[in-house]
Amino acid sequence: MVMGLENPSILEPVMRRFAAAPFAALALAALAALLFAAAPALAEPTPITMRVSSVGAKYIGDSAGGARIVLSRADTGEILASGVTSGPSGEAAFTTEIDIDRPTLVRAEAFGPLGQRQAATRVSEERWVLPGEAVDAGGGWVLTRHGLLVDVLEPVGASRVHGLPRGLRIEASVTMGCGCPVTPGGAWDAAGFEVRALLYADGKPVREVAMEPTGEVSRFAGSLMLEEGGAYRAVVVAHRPEDDQTGVDQAVFKAGP
Repeated sequence: MVMGLENPSILEPVMRRFAAAPFAALALAALAALLFAAAPALAEPTPITMRVSSVGAKYIGDSAGGARIVLSRADTGEILASGVTSGPSGEAAFTTEIDIDRPTLVRAEAFGPLGQRQAATRVSEERWVLPGEAVDAGGGWVLTRHGLLVDVLEPVGASRVHGLPRGLRIEASVTMGCGCPVTPGGAWDAAGFEVRALLYADGKPVREVAMEPTGEVSRFAGSLMLEEGGAYRAVVVAHRPEDDQTGVDQAVFKAGP
């Protein structure tokens, strides 16, 4: 800041002196230019459209609970805007405006999907953003999330299995990262997924079983014989070789008399 700019009265004698001097108009113009240059630049509203894409599928929107977006200055961490993507999976987005007064390196971070917390992951990216220049070309700023959504349905977590020995059914829901359904012969064909359950007893691996499509949307199941009591953990692993995507979920339970 120019000395005295915070107190306009200090400049009055200087202005009178310039006005009395030859070439007063030129001098006043020069002083005005100096004061204008010393004034702080004004921040410009800059529109940004954010989307989070699932590898091999669509955007993360309402059907998966959306993804939380945080925009911040990459150098200081100052948060510029935040919100959640919403809308149908074919067009889900979060739109906002940030106020910046100079070219700014912005960091965008997405966490989701919020409707499948057991499968939620974080992805981030940085790019330069110019004041007043909208970031919306080509669908906007798109972050890409890698991974399938897996949700163990049976056995129910924290449950207890009685009447040993007995057969144990393991069932899980498996979808693309946007929540898009997996069906036999569908757009995301169930035949292209490898799903298996790993059973651990008291922390040690004891059994592995393949899980097959049940015929219901996004459902895979398998079964095994449970003979001994103890503390168990069933870990379901789903893999899609086509794009090397994986998802994992687990349920802990106890077995006994």
